[in-house]
Amino acid sequence: MLNHLSEDLRSLLIQYLAEVLDPPDTVELERLLEAEPALAHDLAVLRSTYRPPEPPQLPAWRIPPPGVQIGFGGAVSILSAPVLSEGAIRIGSRVRLQLPPLDDAALRELVILRRCGGAWTVLSPRDPSEVVRLSQLTRQPSGEHLLDLTVPGPPGRSRVAVALPMIGGIDWQLEASERWAPLQRELALGEVPLVSFELDAVA
Repeated sequence: MLNHLSEDLRSLLIQYLAEVLDPPDTVELERLLEAEPALAHDLAVLRSTYRPPEPPQLPAWRIPPPGVQIGFGGAVSILSAPVLSEGAIRIGSRVRLQLPPLDDAALRELVILRRCGGAWTVLSPRDPSEVVRLSQLTRQPSGEHLLDLTVPGPPGRSRVAVALPMIGGIDWQLEASERWAPLQRELALGEVPLVSFELDAVA
């Protein structure tokens, strides 16, 4: 129906619908639309079929590769882990992490995530009763906090991440898909202390 339009004019109308034209070009096109009813009709036809392009979908959880840590002044250490001869760790055993001191440790809480397969899931907390503040962990005389993690199933290689958002940032009244959106956004911007590592679990 709009085959009579030149490619340049059609492109201009689409940019107008997408609201990406520069202001001077927008003003000029709107004047042209007022002066030429046929062109205004073409725009109306185009608007009825126009669908804006979908924005690129970024991963909900943007977690850095294993071994990367963000926001800590020192290195996160694995102090103890019951590693088997083949380098794996048995499901249900405990891994102890030593987290470097944070100046605002009293204001932070823990979120544990795991990626097994294609997607990240929140291991803890799953409800308000499971919320653990960083200040509740055992603290070394030198200021480091000790975190004991139970190795989850199923068997296989997985990635685990420990994030330390500010206390009270999780709105438990929201659905899960919305509840974690603020933390996902903060992690994507590198605003939350985080460490990511890999586990190889066996039954």
